[in-house]
Amino acid sequence: MKHFNVLLLFVAISYYSTAQTIVSGVVKGEDDEPLPGVTIIEKGTQNGNISDVEGRYSVRVNEGATLIFSFVGYVVEEVPVNGRATIDVSMTPSILSLKEIVVVGYGEQEKASVLSAIDKVDGEQLQEVGSPNLINALSGMSPGLNVVIESGKPGGEDGDIFVRGMANPLILVDGVEIVGGFSNIDHRDVENISILKDGAATAVYGMRGANGVIIITTKRGTEGRPKITWNSEYTIKSPVLTPEVLGACEAQSALNAGILNDQAYGAGYSSEQDLAHWREGDLPYIYPDTDWFDLLLKKSVASHNHNVGLRGGNKFVKYYASAGFLQEGDIVRTAKFFNYDPEFDFKRYSFRANLDFELTKTTTLKSSIHSRYEAQNQPRISGNNQNNFKRVFGGAYLSAPGGVVPLYPAEVMEEYPDELYPGLAEPRFGSGANLFADLNTAGLTKRYHTVFNADFELQQNLDFLTKGLKLLGRYNLITNYRSAEGIAWNGVQHPRIDTYTLERDGSWFSFEGRNYERPYEHNLTSENLNNSQENTYYQVQLRYKNKFDKHNVSAMALFARLKRIQGTNFPLFNEDWVGRATYNYDYRYFVEINGSYNGDETFAEGYRFMFFPSFALGYNLANESFIRQSFDVLSNFKIRYSYGQTGQKSGLDNARWQYLSFYDVGSNNRYFFGEDLTNPLRVIFEDQIGNPTLTWATVAKQNLGVEFGFFDDKISGNLEFFEDRRKNLIRRPSGAVPSYVGSVAPLPFANLDETKRHGWELELTYRNTTSGGFKYSVGGFYGFNENRIVRSVADGAETPEYSRVAGKPGGAVPLLQTDGYFQNIDEVVNYPEFAGKPGLGDYRYIDYNANGTVIGNANEDQVRFDLPRAPKNSYSIRLSASYKGFSVSAMFNGVIGYEGLIISSLAYALPEGEAAGRPEHLDYWTPSNPDAAYPALHVTNNPNLFAPHTSRIMNFDFLKLRNANISYDFKTKRFKNISSLRLYVNGNNLITISDIDFGDPEGQFRGGLYPVVRRVNFGIRVGF
Repeated sequence: MKHFNVLLLFVAISYYSTAQTIVSGVVKGEDDEPLPGVTIIEKGTQNGNISDVEGRYSVRVNEGATLIFSFVGYVVEEVPVNGRATIDVSMTPSILSLKEIVVVGYGEQEKASVLSAIDKVDGEQLQEVGSPNLINALSGMSPGLNVVIESGKPGGEDGDIFVRGMANPLILVDGVEIVGGFSNIDHRDVENISILKDGAATAVYGMRGANGVIIITTKRGTEGRPKITWNSEYTIKSPVLTPEVLGACEAQSALNAGILNDQAYGAGYSSEQDLAHWREGDLPYIYPDTDWFDLLLKKSVASHNHNVGLRGGNKFVKYYASAGFLQEGDIVRTAKFFNYDPEFDFKRYSFRANLDFELTKTTTLKSSIHSRYEAQNQPRISGNNQNNFKRVFGGAYLSAPGGVVPLYPAEVMEEYPDELYPGLAEPRFGSGANLFADLNTAGLTKRYHTVFNADFELQQNLDFLTKGLKLLGRYNLITNYRSAEGIAWNGVQHPRIDTYTLERDGSWFSFEGRNYERPYEHNLTSENLNNSQENTYYQVQLRYKNKFDKHNVSAMALFARLKRIQGTNFPLFNEDWVGRATYNYDYRYFVEINGSYNGDETFAEGYRFMFFPSFALGYNLANESFIRQSFDVLSNFKIRYSYGQTGQKSGLDNARWQYLSFYDVGSNNRYFFGEDLTNPLRVIFEDQIGNPTLTWATVAKQNLGVEFGFFDDKISGNLEFFEDRRKNLIRRPSGAVPSYVGSVAPLPFANLDETKRHGWELELTYRNTTSGGFKYSVGGFYGFNENRIVRSVADGAETPEYSRVAGKPGGAVPLLQTDGYFQNIDEVVNYPEFAGKPGLGDYRYIDYNANGTVIGNANEDQVRFDLPRAPKNSYSIRLSASYKGFSVSAMFNGVIGYEGLIISSLAYALPEGEAAGRPEHLDYWTPSNPDAAYPALHVTNNPNLFAPHTSRIMNFDFLKLRNANISYDFKTKRFKNISSLRLYVNGNNLITISDIDFGDPEGQFRGGLYPVVRRVNFGIRVGF
């Protein structure tokens, strides 16, 4: 019996051993970094383990077991073992975790206690967007945040940022106001970005926070072994859309029709024989057919983006350092003809070093050094003005395909020799509006931009005085320098570069009337420091945070001063005194109070400082015990309300000291006394009328928000309602000052206008992980905002109601209303008096004030139409999934109800009398086509362009595949010294769906700006 019991024990031990297996693996976070301290428990037992500093774990489990991975701030993961010996897990942050930290004004708060409208964008999301431009990378990322992208120029493709419809928000990097722009900050250095939208969040910034605040937080060191990350991207850029334009034969035929309408036979009428040559293309250098877009734009071009980062630390020092290089190719086609290369080019070199020193157990020193150098080359263009690029890219729509020959190749002169230079064979530029010559012959401009930032913060723990008390001191210096140099031909020796026309008889004609060749000497013409700025910022802050049983309290008091020196101007100063107190009971009941006393040297003494208060209240129903017991699927339901005031001084632009009056001696105005005219008395005039009581405008913001989550936040969302009222906005009255009062100055700035804004935002997300380890999420948002003018100085006493600004949406544009076309001569004869002299097929404009005349100004017959600068309705849809190392994501972004006014030169065929246009323009009015899409053609004065009108309103709604990403993370155990390896492909601006078929609707075609581009990136990320 004894031997039998021993045998049974042996069999039981053997069975138990074979029924258990050892499972091991690595646990990582959302940034692919190992997570130490993760608890791994076999479901239904107390059996488990904890991951080490490398994120590795090992646990013995029973057959058929399920492992539960849990870590503070992350969603709990349940993974069936299914006989596997190795299970690697990537944990997803819980967006509503009590411990998740959100950056707020002058500090941080736990997500669970935040009462303001604040959105957070993770740095990892930015790396999937596919754009190296940080501004554009934010497009579609947050409800209420709109980025309008209008240009794809290398180094100059910044979009315009709007927060809840307001432009120019305050931008901070690590808590300090940015200088020199933030679009070219390397997005791989970004930990996260917070968008502060309501009054409670922005009031602490006073007048600087009126239009919202965006806070960029960069990466810092972590305790652990040194980790090196290398990231490299190869990018293919291409135009979003190459417009279809009229060919030469079609355009010249349309020109003939316009000439007949205007009876302007000297405007370039083409015979049937001429049209036949354009149609056949048999004499391409005498009858050219130039597709200017095809000539000026490449199909694609390559760019490169590289970055190396180092992160780690120990008890004494934690460090993060990175170095990056970006080289942007360009889609514009240029060619080297002289001793310089006019090709567009942009290079960016960046360096960052963030160090945290634990000097003592209670003292920490944080230092951040960042430097960025940018170099941009671009064709000089006439006048060396960057806005002249509108002439080139807008000209691609406006230039006649059958007009100027861009370039006569050398072999053309062999076929058509120049009688003054027999045997000469070399390229020649065509005479006239030659876009190709504009790009390649005027020279080169080189622009350089250097930004240097040094930031130091000393933190002293004052627990010895009272627990939770901390003192912080900060000093920051930012310098920003821009310089330029130009290369151009010698304008003294060579007044212009000769251009030529090959006449129809085969002879050559020079633009100057002489045929001879000149040496083209392009030399360095200028070097200048055209912009410099230096900001000095210092701050002292006292923080307190503690917990008493279920009572959580915090407080903050701060003093800060900013000194800005721009060029050689007098320094500008801002000063802030800020206080904040927060309290919550058991994360159920919340209250927050803020106060900011801000000063600005813009205003006179006694009006420079103003106090801006704010408060917020909140209640999280989901944290009530009776809700947990009876409705346990509800994981979060926080209701919050905030009210806050900020200041605003916009409206002054760059004007300073507007509270002072200035006087000067008149140059041409003199008094003469007696008969002696040799000593006239000059008149002293007041050339600035000061307003000593000018002060801040006041911005009052209200926000009501509801945050909710179900099933452990698998379903989560947020609903916001907001209102923004702005009183005493700074404006200058438009009335004239009679000279006899002794002043030549305009009326002074004053606090006059008032506006209001309202809207709502809804955000929803669903996340889940299947039993097989497949993770996926679907999310999106919808945002609406509208701005109304309550009172405007632009409205005079006699302004009619339909033309008044007050009561209309912000951005309402005065337009004439069209009412079809003139269909017969009786309509033309009986039409009210009209300076444009319309004829058959031209627009009829409504005589809105019924006085018998049509006048194109805002106080007569123009009516205001709602055409805002930023879209009122925007939405995004985000999709993502991952499985066994593969991950995919995509974001669709669009706008609804977005209308704008197309510029007149793109609205119709024959712009400025040129034989050009788009195919749709050929549907123009004729007696046999009375319901045409476009009016009758004209080559001289066009009455359809008499004034802006409603027929030029276009729908700019769009839906874009804003970005998409596909990646694969390799298992790196087989690679020595490699901790992670990812290959990925992502893209930006990939697909656009809109009614606009001749360009990107986001650019709104306000003048032929530089084309917006599509990007496809092929990248590798390696961790060591």
